[in-house]
Amino acid sequence: MRIATNTKDQLILDHAPWLIGAFLILMVVAFLAIGIRLSAIGQWIAALAFICGAGLPGLTLYLVVARVQVVFDRNSGVVELRRRSYQGFETRQLPLGQIQRADLETSTFKDRDQKVSRTHRPVLVLADGTTQPLLLAYSNASDQSELVDAVNDWLSPPPGASGSGSRESH
Repeated sequence: MRIATNTKDQLILDHAPWLIGAFLILMVVAFLAIGIRLSAIGQWIAALAFICGAGLPGLTLYLVVARVQVVFDRNSGVVELRRRSYQGFETRQLPLGQIQRADLETSTFKDRDQKVSRTHRPVLVLADGTTQPLLLAYSNASDQSELVDAVNDWLSPPPGASGSGSRESH
């Protein structure tokens, strides 16, 4: 996730997984091409295996790859979470005053050798104590704490706002 716009009135975060999407499409096309070529030379069982094998990257593309945009708008007093995928378009709005801060949610995993790995995802902490993930997936990307810091900086009242902003203090 990256910062697309950062002004005093608007902060836009954007996550567009073009590389993984392109790689999955390339895998589907390659498996189908090999399957069609094998069927053309009479290797029906191998052709069927490759054509069916295109289903896994195709299903992953359908279920996992999504463009996410989070728009913090001081003028309208809302945060809009937008998600566009092959399954459709979803949008959710949250009142800006309900957001206390941004944070990193961590998932810890131990493998067979008890080696610990941690992945993170940015979340919004709401006034009622619940969290709203900005991304569904966890990642080990190193720039996520910078993103959280940028959101928290933007959520702070702008200079000279002395309590006139749309964000409630708690």
